[in-house]
Amino acid sequence: MVNSLTNYVLLCLAIIISCFGRSQQIYEAEIDSISKVIDIHDLTPLEKAKSYDRLGMLYYYRQDYPKAIFNRKKSEKIYSEEGSLKNQVKSLEFIGVMYSQISNHEKALSFFIKALRVAEDLSDEAVNNSLYLNIGTTYIEAEDFKNGIRYIKRTLPFYKKLQNKNLAVGYINIGIGYAGLALPDSALWYYETALNIVKTKKYDDCLSGSLINLGDLQLSNNRYDTAYDYYIEALNYFEKSNDTRGVWHSKFGIASVLKSKKKYAESKEILLNAVSYFNKINDFSYLLSCYELLSEIEYELNDLKSAIRFKNIYSELKDSVFSQQTTESLTNLQMSYEIDKLERENKSDLQIIEQESKINSLWWAVFSSTLIIIVVITMLFYHRNMSQKKIVEVRLHNSQLEKTLLENELNYSNNELENFALQIVQKNEFISSVKKDLKKIKNASNSDSHDQLNLLSVKINQSLKHNEDLDLFTERVDKVNNMFFANLTKIYPNLTKNEQRLCALLKLNLTSKEMALLTNVSEGAITMARYRLRKKLNLNKEVRLNDFFNNLI
Repeated sequence: MVNSLTNYVLLCLAIIISCFGRSQQIYEAEIDSISKVIDIHDLTPLEKAKSYDRLGMLYYYRQDYPKAIFNRKKSEKIYSEEGSLKNQVKSLEFIGVMYSQISNHEKALSFFIKALRVAEDLSDEAVNNSLYLNIGTTYIEAEDFKNGIRYIKRTLPFYKKLQNKNLAVGYINIGIGYAGLALPDSALWYYETALNIVKTKKYDDCLSGSLINLGDLQLSNNRYDTAYDYYIEALNYFEKSNDTRGVWHSKFGIASVLKSKKKYAESKEILLNAVSYFNKINDFSYLLSCYELLSEIEYELNDLKSAIRFKNIYSELKDSVFSQQTTESLTNLQMSYEIDKLERENKSDLQIIEQESKINSLWWAVFSSTLIIIVVITMLFYHRNMSQKKIVEVRLHNSQLEKTLLENELNYSNNELENFALQIVQKNEFISSVKKDLKKIKNASNSDSHDQLNLLSVKINQSLKHNEDLDLFTERVDKVNNMFFANLTKIYPNLTKNEQRLCALLKLNLTSKEMALLTNVSEGAITMARYRLRKKLNLNKEVRLNDFFNNLI
């Protein structure tokens, strides 16, 4: 049974190691491929910068932070030279995060603040507030709580508008800062506000930290029942999500509350099981706290031997943790040294990048100078052409004025002609009316007056036939429509003189009745003449003759 279980565990470990090994091989293959592309292909500066970005991410996945930082520094330099500010800020922020990973807070802050200076030219609220949050969080991690709180508070108005996860993260970190400054009431308000946001928005990955933080804060304020409730809520959440580490963190909190409430037996049972778990996962921070609490419980139970035993374990473990922390600090120093070493060893690469950037800058300077010369020459030609253009415009304006005067004169003549035609129509209409009335009187009168009425009728008919006004009108029609008749003859050369005059009358928009009175013919004759004219011009019924002839001018 034991052998089969051992074999199963070994098999699981082999699978995990194999998967990890395969992922490492994939990263290694891609790193090798990108490095060859950079060396062999003639890439543009921005293409090269993107390649260094990807190399930085791949080294980050491999947890090779020195090479990740080194490659992102290369891309940042290119983006700076090319004026690609947004990408430059991203690289600087990435480098800052990498330095935070190795607890080099001073370096992390220097890159975050440099990114902030570059971002000022972007006027991008999202970028600026992301940097403020990173700077504030780094200060909190470095236990400079006042500066941490100051920077994170600057982000709150922006993230309140967005209502995203960063708002909850900001509140949690400010709470940590106030707890570090021993201001529990302020810390409590920010923790509780963060918890409300986390629950409302269902940010499950932030829920655990919020609940544990609140439990720890209430425990330090001796509010045991409230602390217990937070730990129980955290425990339920961790059990549902199968988060074993979270379960035992919550149980440790519960054990701390039970110990404070002098429920030593229950607290001791939980702590002993917790010791077993934290030993397995090498969680020395919680392990130290467990042994410290166990020693205090045994002392309260008057079991001095057990109390001393747990105290000794606590002391030995503390020395070991201190040693480990020292090793980690040395490792971080070693990483910083490796980064500096990489930069020194690859100084030539950086100089090549810088030289390429200078060449590009020089090329742009030459290009700009040439462009300025071209612009100056163009402006000289432009001003010369503008002078000539103004002369042409003046001439054109004068010709347009002449044209306008001619058009106005023509319109005036047409209006005058139309009014004259209407006067003749009215006169002829009146004479025709008188003629009709005389005819009626003639039929009703005696024989003596009959001859006189006949004589009067003859004179009226002669007046209608030999109307001086009509002759004058015809003369004016010919004079005013001289250009119109010329165009009409050019387009329709087979029109007679009378047909041309009919076209001129139609252009004046006279009715058939008015034209009949004007020309002293019947209305039916005018209608027939219009029909023949429409047919001769090959116009369908939908075309208005008045519009047609006016558009023909």
